Formats: sequence, structure tokens, C-alpha cells
Amino acid sequence: MENVMRFALLDNLRCEASPGLIGCCPGCSTPTIAKCGTQKVWHWAHRGKRNCDPW
Repeated sequence: MENVMRFALLDNLRCEASPGLIGCCPGCSTPTIAKCGTQKVWHWAHRGKRNCDPW
């Protein structure tokens, strides 16, 4: 299974992705969007092609 961002910050609270939400990455504080399709597990993604690796 590929690594996905399961949680993002919404009003400084860790939240799982839901359709239409916009959050912030807990690692780099940039905007994230919820990816909620039917083929993969719901997750968060950075806007654009940013790759954030907190490790």
C-alpha cells in the first residue's frame, strides 16, 4: 500500500479527509485538499506537486 496522508489540520485539530474540505499539512503547514474518490482510501494531498517528507 502506498503512503498516504491520513490526517490534516483543520482549526488546529487532526481530521480525516471528507469531501470538500481544505486543511493544512501537519508537517509543512501548506494547504492540503481532501481526495475522496471510489478507487483509493480517502486521504489528503498537497495542492500542486509538493512532496513533503517530515522524516
